[in-house]
Amino acid sequence: MALYNHGVHRNHFDVVFMDEAGTAHEVEAAGAACALLGRSGKLVLAGDPKQLGPVVLSEPASQNGLSVSLLERLMEHDLYQLKNGEFDPSHVTMLQRNYRSHPAIIKFPSDRFYLGKLTAHGDERQVMSLADWEHLPCRGFPIIVKCVEGINEQEESSPSWFNTTECLEVVNYIQLLLSSRPDVLPSDIGVISPYDRQVKKIRQLITSKNIPQGELGIKVGTTELFQGLERRVIIISTVRSDPLLLQSDDRFNLGFVNSAKRFNVAVTRAQCLMIVIGNLKCLAKDSLWKDFLTYCNDHGALISDRSNHDRCCIL
Repeated sequence: MALYNHGVHRNHFDVVFMDEAGTAHEVEAAGAACALLGRSGKLVLAGDPKQLGPVVLSEPASQNGLSVSLLERLMEHDLYQLKNGEFDPSHVTMLQRNYRSHPAIIKFPSDRFYLGKLTAHGDERQVMSLADWEHLPCRGFPIIVKCVEGINEQEESSPSWFNTTECLEVVNYIQLLLSSRPDVLPSDIGVISPYDRQVKKIRQLITSKNIPQGELGIKVGTTELFQGLERRVIIISTVRSDPLLLQSDDRFNLGFVNSAKRFNVAVTRAQCLMIVIGNLKCLAKDSLWKDFLTYCNDHGALISDRSNHDRCCIL
């Protein structure tokens, strides 16, 4: 509408490029394209249909398809499907070089979501810089999965969930990193949790330790807040410890369990080191999480809540 008001009418452009198309509502994307392009025009959609899509607050609207972006819906069409293991280059271009993460961090999402074609090409001095951290259960594999059996809690003022035990574990790792690695600054660390109340509790605890937050400090937020962002270190607090609550999460599209897109965003934000904190028995109820935990277990990255040197054997 803004372009129309400035005299830019339909057929003015031969090609329209739409960035972050995976997060745009389908009706908005289609409306903008129709307003700008004629029948001979071309529309190029850039985005990732395997990560978080449009935000739709209405449950009926979501159930009736409005949470599916135009990009994701087109990718389901036969024209954009794989043929003999490859996309038709005249219709789909898949970016295959990841310049963000350590190879161990990108390996599982590459295999699970991107046909194994996403390969690590980051600056080795950057992505390898924490692979030798002395607190890794397996040197050279910069992923830690810490088994914590906390309790899911709520407050009267909010329906959102939090897990105090995990909050304390998050801050313990932050303090351990900052004290043991002078090259790690607060601004290098990001903390992701799917629940607003957990985010608030972690922020409060970090503040009580006088650790900087915000643009010049640690960034704490939901998965949605971190889409498109990155940090040298990402700590993921999964929160859930009660398997009986997973069905409710699934219904209302909350949490990491049964949410492949939210999982994919969370585990692809880290450049050098990823720490996952959660109740692994609960997480393993989901097949995607179980496969991820198996991947980490195969590389010696799972540890129990008793000691940083005890392996966690739950798989």
